[in-house]
Formats: sequence, structure tokens, C-alpha cells
Amino acid sequence: MKIQLWGTLVGIIFTGSLLQAQEQFGGKAMTTVMDKLMPVRDYAVSMVLEMGGRVMTIDQAQAGLKTRMEYMEEKLGMKVIAIRVQEEENGVGVGYLLMPELKMHLRTPIQKDFFTKIDDDKLNIKVEELGKESVGEQLYDKRRVTFIDDGKLRSILVWISPDLKNMPIKIMIDDSDGGGIITYTNYDFNPSDDLFTIPEGYRLGSDSDMRQIWEQKSKNR
Repeated sequence: MKIQLWGTLVGIIFTGSLLQAQEQFGGKAMTTVMDKLMPVRDYAVSMVLEMGGRVMTIDQAQAGLKTRMEYMEEKLGMKVIAIRVQEEENGVGVGYLLMPELKMHLRTPIQKDFFTKIDDDKLNIKVEELGKESVGEQLYDKRRVTFIDDGKLRSILVWISPDLKNMPIKIMIDDSDGGGIITYTNYDFNPSDDLFTIPEGYRLGSDSDMRQIWEQKSKNR
């Protein structure tokens, strides 16, 4: 039976470990709300996601309609860099998967609905100010954000840093789904354009390359 590796590739980039983690936080509704918690649109940051007994470290960057996520991809057993570029706001785009270990990248189109966010009136977002609270040795503004997700009331706690352009430094999901924690460190508000480009010397991979990588990683498990 032929292995559908291109479909596997799309899954690795856009529905693999990272988006499974986001789905555990509540899927598109939760990620839409979290996107609104980022008042600055251009930034780079290190994130640690903790949920369901798993810990995942991600270096994320965003500039305009370009995003980048660097993380360890469990399915491939190596560090990967996923870059997404939209052609226009809420439009179609293209995704690149970079494999630094192999000096190789792959390319796949992204459909418009991947970028679509949920309308505000459906989410009914409400913010409650909870004063200040320390995280570590620093004092931050604390807020509770509630919203409606598929008819269910959900809640998150957010710690905001006024010194970092009111960006979050910690988010805690405190609803009945088990929740989780995201922490943010090392903000950079001037991400380099180099983060969103394919480095020189990376070759464009093929379906055959992915087949060999997949089969080799499967043997080593």
C-alpha cells in the first residue's frame, strides 16, 4: 500500500503535535481568544506549553501575515521549523516545513479556512480585572477572560506585563477540561525577516525524501 506522505506532511505541519496541543486548550475558539490577547502583532517569544502531563517548548515569531514556530516534532523525532505565510488577511497561504538537521524544506498550500477566526459576537468575550499578582519576583496585572465555545462557558487567567507592551507572560486554562499553562519568556519586538525565510543551502525535498525519512524514523522507534 502506498504511503500518503504528502498528506502526512500536511498533518505534521498543521495538525501535528503543536495543533494537537492547541486543540487540548480548546481548538479554534481558544486560539482565537488567545490571539486577541496579543496587542502587539510583530514579536518573537519562547513559549512553554504544559497540558495533560506533556511539556512542549516552542519558539514562536510573528510579523504581519507571517508566522514561525520552531519545536521538536515527535512524529519525525527532530527539530522542525514551520513557517506560514498568508497572501492577504484571511486569505489563502503557503506553508514551509524546514528540517535543519537535513538542510531540507518542503512546501504546501494552505486553504483559507485554516486562518479563519471565530467572530467576536459568537465568542461573547468578557474581561474581569483582578488586580496585581506576582509571578516569580515580578508583579503583573491579572485578568480573567471568559468566552463562549460551542455553547459552553470557558475561562482563562492571564498575567499581563505593562513593561512588555501589555503582552501576556502567563496564561492558565482553569476550566473543567483539565486546563493547562502557557508561559512566555524572552520577548523580542523586532523579529528579523530572516526568521521567515528559507536559509541558503536548504534544498526542496520530495515525496521520496519524506518516505525515506518516515521509514527510517519508524525503524528507530
